[in-house]
Amino acid sequence: MGVRVQSRRTDAFPTTWEIPVGIGLIWLLAAFLALPAGQGIAFALRGDGFVWPGPELGQSLLGLLAGDAGRGLSPELRATVPPKVLVYAAAAVVEVALATAAVIGFSWWWRTVGPLAQFGMAAKHEVATEREERASIAVASNSAFSKAARTFTDPRLCAATVDRITFEAHIIETGTESFRLRTTRRKRT
Repeated sequence: MGVRVQSRRTDAFPTTWEIPVGIGLIWLLAAFLALPAGQGIAFALRGDGFVWPGPELGQSLLGLLAGDAGRGLSPELRATVPPKVLVYAAAAVVEVALATAAVIGFSWWWRTVGPLAQFGMAAKHEVATEREERASIAVASNSAFSKAARTFTDPRLCAATVDRITFEAHIIETGTESFRLRTTRRKRT
């Protein structure tokens, strides 16, 4: 069982503004570059091969933003520019793919590295203590408290765990063998 250990960490991962701003700027750059990429895909869909504006990338980007799909291209390419609908549809597909990748990447980051995502192993008595402070806890066992030393091999840990579990507890001993344990034993023989 993983327990959030963020409050006990002294070397928590940085969650400052620089990392999200850097990622946002990279995504914004990729979003702008998706327009010429869509233009190149539109050329490829028409059978002319993928086209990239090259050194005139800035002019091509401004043209695409203004509605002139041929701006910044060489004269021979400008004469064979695909229809605007195809160029902007291809750019929209690239933008959707980029947004999908960004959402998947962000959700992965949030689960693995994001704020409060650090998980670590906690001792059993820490789990019981943390849970006990907030709500009720139910423990079921097939063995008596006197045999807890088999589960918790360290005597101090065993005493601490039993103490935390039994503090202000309602202990119900049925004195009968577990139905599941009895059924399992029958199946094995």
